[in-house]
Amino acid sequence: MELQAGQTRRLDFALVSDSDIPSLCGSGSYGIVSGYVYSDTLSDGQFVIGIDQPTLTPAVVSVGSQTQSTNWAYGFTCVPSGSAVVTSTNPSGYTNTTPNTVTVNVPASGTVDAVNFGKAFESAPVNLYRVFVPIVRRE
Repeated sequence: MELQAGQTRRLDFALVSDSDIPSLCGSGSYGIVSGYVYSDTLSDGQFVIGIDQPTLTPAVVSVGSQTQSTNWAYGFTCVPSGSAVVTSTNPSGYTNTTPNTVTVNVPASGTVDAVNFGKAFESAPVNLYRVFVPIVRRE
């Protein structure tokens, strides 16, 4: 990707595989939980990359004692295997389109992904309104 002076691009990624868990977490049985907090463009609770976008302000996502502030991708390593509750707050000005609490089963040395949290604007911010002005030509 080439950027011009003054341009920025957002890049989200994590390089953690299931085989990294023992060296990261030590003894015990752990897994990974990941997903997205997204601005639900269609307000339908379905996450679609290319349509849905990051929220304008971050939400707080938690699992166990781990917490992250994010407006897009998140991931937690060293989550104890078994049942875990993943929660998300609503950023200011948003309401949820998916439940803000999800219970998952974390496999030992495995991954639970797609624990996604949809958010929709309570009311569209002024800068997101589109104005259409008809142009009428009179002859």
